Amino acid sequence: GSNGGVRSLTEHDFAAKLQVSTSALVAFVAPWCPACRTLMQEMVHVHNAMASRSSRMLVAMCDVSRETRLAARYHAWRTPVVLLFPDTRVLAPSLQVPFIGQLLHKDLIAFATNALNTASGMLPPRLNSMADLRRAITSFPSSGMFVGLFRSGDEDGPLEGFWTLDCVRRHARAL
Repeated sequence: GSNGGVRSLTEHDFAAKLQVSTSALVAFVAPWCPACRTLMQEMVHVHNAMASRSSRMLVAMCDVSRETRLAARYHAWRTPVVLLFPDTRVLAPSLQVPFIGQLLHKDLIAFATNALNTASGMLPPRLNSMADLRRAITSFPSSGMFVGLFRSGDEDGPLEGFWTLDCVRRHARAL
């Protein structure tokens, strides 16, 4: 579904819809929450502004009253919660950038733009093999490197792939 261009996300299509874009701004909302209704109007303005800039960022919402697993996964019980997914290939919880501030479209746009500009050029490529991992380790400077191995949250199978993450620069904190 769509609300003024703001895509609706469900547990079944969350990953697929996010991964069509390189980044995403997702509002986790509840229908009974007055602040959420106001936020959804602001998210329409965000969508329109980002579309006019030819941004490939997805602007979306998730109804936590229906999508309880997503609410639990992203700790979005106290609505509204707005999370920026700077790299939609990485959906593991706690690797998003939370929005803090007034829920006004100008503030949301500035937040998303600044966060993406800060992250651009810092998100390293996906590593698919141990040989890729060895090359990455030897080509990066020795200080400040963190290698994260992530398993898909939806599968119990082998590791899906490898990513190098510089947590200090990307999140200003360590995991």
